[in-house]
Amino acid sequence: MRASKLSFEFFIYPTERPDVPRRIAEELTFLDFQTLEKFLSLGKFLSEHGYSVYIYRFLLKGKLADEVLTKIIRRLGEDLDEVIWEPEKFMEGSKLFLRLDKQDLVRGSVRLYRHNPGGQVKVTTYFRSRGGKGVITHIIDEIGRRRSSE
Repeated sequence: MRASKLSFEFFIYPTERPDVPRRIAEELTFLDFQTLEKFLSLGKFLSEHGYSVYIYRFLLKGKLADEVLTKIIRRLGEDLDEVIWEPEKFMEGSKLFLRLDKQDLVRGSVRLYRHNPGGQVKVTTYFRSRGGKGVITHIIDEIGRRRSSE
């Protein structure tokens, strides 16, 4: 593929278990959290009620970004149809935006976010070239080629 960068971010609230950030990051990338920490930018803010809310942001570049995007796309299952047939909902210029269900990731599956109460993981992929549906088509073709060579 032609991804130059991939970022993903999510909020962690005080009511969530301490292992949730690790589980989300590892499930999305298949890398251990210790390896991913060098790509992490951690922010914190206070809610209107004074509770600490953390925002986890990861930025991956080059080959690693490409590999993670491929893994995400492969695991989207039926949700991939929506990305393929309605690219205008997910593409802007040379960026692909996916909102994934946070609770599904914690449970071990990758699905598009459908406004479930558990929240979302925002994934933004930056490509070297513009192209909307052309980029999506390229991604699907590339995944097909990789599957047939495995």
